[in-house]
Amino acid sequence: MDFFNALGDDQKALVGCAIALCSCGGIMSLSYYLGRGIRGGHTRDPHVTAALKFPRLASREADDRHARRAA
Repeated sequence: MDFFNALGDDQKALVGCAIALCSCGGIMSLSYYLGRGIRGGHTRDPHVTAALKFPRLASREADDRHARRAA
């Protein structure tokens, strides 16, 4: 801890930023590998992300059909 006390304010800020960047990178890496493990890691396109699919409401489908009619 003597090393940390010897640092100036600017140097402490830089060390804090470096720690924050490293921890964010570690969390991002962990998330990537856990996500691949959960999804199986075998997707056709690596850029495809998982998306939640919600059932469409009947009233909304009717509104969409009405709004898409030609003039």
